[in-house]
Amino acid sequence: MTSPENAATARTGIIAAMKTEISLLLEQVEQPQERQHAGKTYVTGRLSGKDVAIVAAGMGKVRAAMAAQALIDLFGARTMLCIGMGGGLEPHLEPGDIIIASEVAQHDYDMSGGSSFVGFFVDKVGATMVKCDESLIAQARQAAQHLEKTRVFLGRVLTGDAPVFKREKREQLLKDFGGLCVEMEGAAVGAVCAANGVPFLVIRAISDKAEGLVMLDFRRNLERVAPIPQQIVLAMLRGK
Repeated sequence: MTSPENAATARTGIIAAMKTEISLLLEQVEQPQERQHAGKTYVTGRLSGKDVAIVAAGMGKVRAAMAAQALIDLFGARTMLCIGMGGGLEPHLEPGDIIIASEVAQHDYDMSGGSSFVGFFVDKVGATMVKCDESLIAQARQAAQHLEKTRVFLGRVLTGDAPVFKREKREQLLKDFGGLCVEMEGAAVGAVCAANGVPFLVIRAISDKAEGLVMLDFRRNLERVAPIPQQIVLAMLRGK
């Protein structure tokens, strides 16, 4: 449970999979303090004049959910931002484009057991879809206007525990779920935040096209693309 001291802090929790996806933020944290919890390093302090708690949670839904709950319970997070990289699902998306999530959904959640009657039993999108906070969406869109030569899109983000490498898989995801990009953490963070009544937002920078030489494209674009969501976060915090 959240201690009274942390509850009064009302921090913004910031979660990413990799340290590279939060490195720009960590460089600018004032009065940083580190705390180890469940094998992860949480950094608290002031960022753009606001109290924050930041963590690189690791890849995948389980790690993301654990970190999100810790940010809420142990660090008093009352707003949550999940940032980082994502693979583009729509063909028109290019590395460096920004996706501000309108909602997130788990694309690998499936209760059908292979049955063709899954549509009758449970709607796969509706069962896991969580809408992002409208106020945070507006703040992110406003903040992103100051970025030069960066295209910004609003739409659904899909989350799954396995990276997408093949065109057939990408096209199937588009057919079944729609969405602009795919990643491995956002919907897990969204589910935790929804259960705790914490407003949240997912911001992704496109690193690859979710097919072909994905890991090569990811590494090639990492240093150029990873700072962009962090720049949006800094602008959002300054604007609050």
